[in-house]
Amino acid sequence: MVNQEIVEGLKLALHRGETLKQAMMSFFNSGYDRNEIQEAARALYTQQDVIPIEHQVKHTPPEKPKTIFKPLNQLVKKIQSQTKEQGFEKPNQVPQEIVKENIKPGVFTQGVSDYGPKQSSPKKKLLLILLLLFFICLLGFFIVWFFFKEQFITLISGLTG
Repeated sequence: MVNQEIVEGLKLALHRGETLKQAMMSFFNSGYDRNEIQEAARALYTQQDVIPIEHQVKHTPPEKPKTIFKPLNQLVKKIQSQTKEQGFEKPNQVPQEIVKENIKPGVFTQGVSDYGPKQSSPKKKLLLILLLLFFICLLGFFIVWFFFKEQFITLISGLTG
């Protein structure tokens, strides 16, 4: 049984201008079985009943890209003629060339991939040490509170009356 996906894919590739060999290699590289690809190519060849597809070459001249924009001078003249017809008279402005600055390529290091040793300021180190001491003291207080909760309650109740 011929795999229709491969046959249709080969047809599409041939329609795009690839050779049958290139299309078959593309399917083989995609993970399809070689026997299935060859079977689909044979089925495609028998469907067409013409010269082998590998030798068919479409001789279509390359299309020239269509120009979407008119040249700048024509647009400027058109705008100037429209403004004169409407009675608006603007000073003659000629488009100036944009001067591009020469940007010298330099060596830039990317901040994300810079995993070297970081220099931290003394203020940050001091803040980190103070925060660690605070959390250690807080943890110690909660541990003492857990073990001596009743003594704290009697002490506080004795102070309040």
